[in-house]
Amino acid sequence: MAGDDQLGAYLTDHLAGSTAGANLARQILDESEGTPLGVFMAELVVDVESDQMVLENLMERLAIERGTLKHAATWAAERLSRVRFNPVSVGSRELALLLELETLWMGVNGKLSLWESLDELKATDPRLASLDTATLISRAQSQAEGLRIQRRAMAPLAFGAGAG
Repeated sequence: MAGDDQLGAYLTDHLAGSTAGANLARQILDESEGTPLGVFMAELVVDVESDQMVLENLMERLAIERGTLKHAATWAAERLSRVRFNPVSVGSRELALLLELETLWMGVNGKLSLWESLDELKATDPRLASLDTATLISRAQSQAEGLRIQRRAMAPLAFGAGAG
């Protein structure tokens, strides 16, 4: 089918981003267990991993191979972000957490864009007909809103406005 190379590159890029996002979500969960953020993150991790599985299954159905180079680059970038978001390098755990939440929020919005794009393609690509994009879009919107709430709650703490 025309455009398969482009679709493959697009999905592979999103899978790489999904891998980084899932790793970051698990990291935030590990660091926030026993807190309200931890409760939110536990649910988010389940949803993000479920979305990643949907994407992997779609790629398998479309016979799109995972880009090992992109996965390696994503792995390296994710490891570098751990240094960048380290409380020592940014000044506080709260600011590091705010930066992590913002990064995850951007990733979820990227995933929302993916599902919306695939929803548009369903009209012309019958291989996508069974993809429940309405549910995926709704879930991504809900994830983004939940992360927006968490980011806003963290901002005063990150800049010292919540202490005192």
